[in-house]
Amino acid sequence: MSDSTTPHPPQGTPIVTAPQERRRVERAGRLMSALLTSHPLSTSEAHALSHPLMVELALSEGLGGALLTRLQGQACALSERSEMKLIEAQLQCAWLEEARLQALAERWPPQLPTPLLIKGASYSPRVAGDEALWGDAERASSDLDLLIPGTWGQLYSALGQHARERTLARAYRAERSACLALTLNGLLIEAHSGLAPPQLWPAGGPLSAEAMWARGREVSLRVGGLQKTITLTVRLPTLADQLTIALAQLLKGGGGWRVREWLDLSKLLLRGPLELPTGSTWDAWRSVGLDQTLQLALWSLRVTPAWPLLPTQCKAHLQSDASPTPRYKRHPLSGATPSRLERAYIRACLLSARPSP
Repeated sequence: MSDSTTPHPPQGTPIVTAPQERRRVERAGRLMSALLTSHPLSTSEAHALSHPLMVELALSEGLGGALLTRLQGQACALSERSEMKLIEAQLQCAWLEEARLQALAERWPPQLPTPLLIKGASYSPRVAGDEALWGDAERASSDLDLLIPGTWGQLYSALGQHARERTLARAYRAERSACLALTLNGLLIEAHSGLAPPQLWPAGGPLSAEAMWARGREVSLRVGGLQKTITLTVRLPTLADQLTIALAQLLKGGGGWRVREWLDLSKLLLRGPLELPTGSTWDAWRSVGLDQTLQLALWSLRVTPAWPLLPTQCKAHLQSDASPTPRYKRHPLSGATPSRLERAYIRACLLSARPSP
C-alpha cells in the first residue's frame, strides 16, 4: 500500500452519533463536572442534577452517595422518590464496605502477607483517611480488590476453599492467572498476584506486586459491630502507584471505562502534579504500554469537563491531538462497551509502541 493511501489516526474530538448517546454524554458530563467541583450549585444546576434521568445515571454508576452529598442543602431539589433511592444507595455502599472489611478480618489466612487494597477499595476515607479520593459512602464498588505478593499458586493454596468454581475453571484453562475471585461471608473479594495476566505484565521489577506492596503504607482499622470488634491491618498504595494501577485497568479494558472510573482518574490527576516515573520504572511503564495508555487517557479526558480543571503541567504530557489507537473514536462518557475484538485491537495498538526486548 502506498503512503498516500495509508490510513492515519483520526484527529480532534471523538465521535458521538446517535441522539440517545449524545444525551447520555451530556448527562454524564454534567454529573462529572458537579462531582469534580465544590462551588455552591445554582438553582438551575441543582434542578438539572436532581432530574430522574440524572439520578438513574448516578445510581447505575455507583455514585448515588456522591450525588446525594453534592445536593445537600439544596431545598426541594430532589423528589421524595429520588431522595429515597439515593439514601438507600448510600447506606448500601457504607454497609458493603464495612461488611467486606469485616469478612477480610475474619477470614484472611495468617500465612499470607498483609493485603494491599487497590482500585475502589483504596479510595474511601474509611481506609485512606485524609488522602481519600471520595467521601464517606460516595463511591460504590462491585467487589474488594487486593494485591498480594506471591504467585497464583500460593494464593490458591491459602484461599482455594473460598474460590468460585467458575474462576478456577477459567484459571485452569489458561494454566496461569493473576486473579482469584473469592466468596468471603457471601461477598465478592478478588485477590490479585499482579495487575494483569502474567503474559502481559512483568513478574519482577518496579511494577510487580512485591514492589508495590513494599512501597505501600500500613493502616490498622477497627471493624465489626458493637459486641465484637477486630483489628484489620491492610496496606495502601502510593499516589504514583494508584495512577499505575488505574492505567493498567484502562489498558486491560481496552479503553472502555465507566464514568466513575474516569472520575477516579481525574481525581488522581487533580491530587498533585503529574510526575512521570523515571529510570527503571519508566522503562517498565514502556514495556507494558502504560506510556501510550496515559496518552489515550489524556486524549479521552480532553473532551470531558475534567480537562479544564487539570493542571497545565498535566495537560502538557498530551503529545498529540490524535488518539494513540487509530480506530478509537468513541466518546469516553458514551457508556458504550468495546467488544472483545475491539478491546484486543486497542491493547495491541497501545502495546505496539513498546521498545523491542
